[in-house]
Amino acid sequence: MRVVWCAHLYPPGGAAGAEWTAHEFLLACQRRGHTVEVYNPAQRLPYEFEGVPVTSHPPRRVDVCIGHLSAYRTFTAVANRTKAFRVWMVHGPLQSAGREADLIVANSKALQAENPGSVLLRPHSPAYRYEQGRRGEMVTLVNLSQWKGAHVLARLVELLPTVGFLGVRGAWDEQQWRRGRYQNLTVWDTQPVFATVLAATRIMICPSRAESWGRVAVEAGHRGIPSVCTPTIGFAESMANDALYHSQADPHAWADEVERLLDDPAWYAQWARKAQRRSRYVEQLTRKDADRVITRLEEACA
Repeated sequence: MRVVWCAHLYPPGGAAGAEWTAHEFLLACQRRGHTVEVYNPAQRLPYEFEGVPVTSHPPRRVDVCIGHLSAYRTFTAVANRTKAFRVWMVHGPLQSAGREADLIVANSKALQAENPGSVLLRPHSPAYRYEQGRRGEMVTLVNLSQWKGAHVLARLVELLPTVGFLGVRGAWDEQQWRRGRYQNLTVWDTQPVFATVLAATRIMICPSRAESWGRVAVEAGHRGIPSVCTPTIGFAESMANDALYHSQADPHAWADEVERLLDDPAWYAQWARKAQRRSRYVEQLTRKDADRVITRLEEACA
């Protein structure tokens, strides 16, 4: 079976959680003996990442064509030309479900419920990418957009002037700050290797307005880094009771939680263990999701 994923971004550079979800799924397809390729018509030079080729040349033969995010026109063009089985992946509630798809894939149970007949492919975050290495000392937010809660970070930086914060610029959406705005806030550009961020992080904050899954908290959990999150459907599904939750509207509660984690070693150790246990459990769940989806594609192409 030849699987082609249509995308406008792909790891390692400039990619976010959705692109890493695509990559982990294509690796799972390879492990099952299938041929995979990423088609990005905007890609200047072809390259290969961890055995997955990324090219700007339209694929000639495709059995399964997968698309997501802003690649809908590319996806439909390839699928129409090759007569491939069409799969559209939905990562968030505001994204199109793909009117012409043969199969819709949802990245959470909440999105699956919104897309009747869809199959579940929760983002796979394998422990080997994240668990090895030290933890840092920073309180970290990944993606400095308002959607991801940059305004909460701004209040925390002001409320906790002696605490070191790290803001990592995201691969999408308007980013709020550049370097030098706050003395106790360090700003990094998007990091192609997320383990670099984890090595600087002691606490992950995830004050998102909405999330359909919550990948960053799972990745941090593999390193034994606890997360403080907003109670979105995504974090509730990915981290369940193994993250700490506060409303965006109460930055003082976030500040109190961060201070307790930093000042109380027993409290920190408790939540670090819970986060790591949850991430390992989720790793097994998501591996099974990928196997089920691949089986479904094999049956469709038989």
